[in-house]
Amino acid sequence: MSFKLNFGRGVVALALAGAAVTAGPAFAADHRDGAASVGDPSSDINDVYSFMTQSQDLVVAMTVSPFAAADTTFSPEVQFVWHVDSYPSFAAAIGGVPAVAQTQVHCEFDEAQMAQCWVHRDGEVLDYVMGDAGLEDGVLSESGAVRLFAGLRADPFYFYLSGFNAARGAVISAVEGGQIDFSNSTLCPALTDPQIAGLLDALTADGGQAQNDFLDANTLGIVLEIDKTLFVDDEATTVSVHASTHAKP
Repeated sequence: MSFKLNFGRGVVALALAGAAVTAGPAFAADHRDGAASVGDPSSDINDVYSFMTQSQDLVVAMTVSPFAAADTTFSPEVQFVWHVDSYPSFAAAIGGVPAVAQTQVHCEFDEAQMAQCWVHRDGEVLDYVMGDAGLEDGVLSESGAVRLFAGLRADPFYFYLSGFNAARGAVISAVEGGQIDFSNSTLCPALTDPQIAGLLDALTADGGQAQNDFLDANTLGIVLEIDKTLFVDDEATTVSVHASTHAKP
C-alpha cells in the first residue's frame, strides 16, 4: 500500500467570534482510479470535504471504498489522516507563506469497527475520541471538542459517468481519425458544429438533463466536527485542509 493514494485540498477561512465569515465547501474527487481500488478499497479516497458549521467549528470529512456494499468495512490496516495547516489570512494560505501551525487529525479502526481519532500537533495530542462512531449521533470526545461519525452512507458525488465516457470516446476517436483540426495558431482543437452538437448530446440524457450515475452508490464516510480553537487563534484565522491514507505501521 502506498503512503498516499489520493489527495484533496481546500482552503477554509475560520472566523473567530464576532468576525466576518468567508468560507465554502472544498473538495476533490475520484473513484477507482488508483492502485488502492484493486489492493484495498478502504484506503482509496473518493472525496475530501472541509467546511464550517453555523457555530463556526471545522468539519473535515473523507469518503473511501467506492461503491461500498452493506458489509463493506474500514480496514484495520489503514490510517486516515487530514492535514490542517493554519495561516494568518487567505492570501497567506495561497501565497506560499509558511503555515503558523500544522495539525493532523488521524483516525483508525479495529476489526470490530470501533474507531479512534487523535487531533495532534508537534507530538502533542490536543484531543482524542474513541467508540462506536456508527451510532446515529456519532461519538463525542471527553472534552466535547470533537464529534466523530463513521459508517456506510449514500455517496454524495454527482457525476454522469456514462455520458462523460461517451464524450471522451468520441473525442479520442475523432483525434485518431484526423477529424479534429489542430492547425490554428493556439493549437487548440477547432470543432465543427456537428462535433459540438454530438458532444453535448453525449453529455446529456433524455430531456437535456445529465443523469447521476452515482445515485444508488454507497461509500464509507468519516466525518469529524472539531472545535475551531484547536486550529485558529488571533494569529491564524484560516486553515488549508488536505487528506491522505497510509498503511498502519
